[in-house]
Amino acid sequence: MKLIVIKIENGVKRINNQNVDEVIKGLNPNFIDVKEIKRIFEEINSEEDLIDELKKISNKRTLSTILRYIVHIGNLSIYHANLILDKVLI
Repeated sequence: MKLIVIKIENGVKRINNQNVDEVIKGLNPNFIDVKEIKRIFEEINSEEDLIDELKKISNKRTLSTILRYIVHIGNLSIYHANLILDKVLI
């Protein structure tokens, strides 16, 4: 079961029905790296790409930070984000 659905409509990428502005809206840059979330959003084209990108940064970020990235980028619950985090940790 894919938890991340990426579509491009009218030149706008949407991940689980959110564009990048909706993903970063309300995030406090003092507590989460908004630039990194935006970069990951723009780089990925599939759930596998998200997992690969998160694996690349997993040695520099805490598990809770990676989990928060998944929650925000994928517009997911903690439960569903944990399912993706498990794949990052393999």
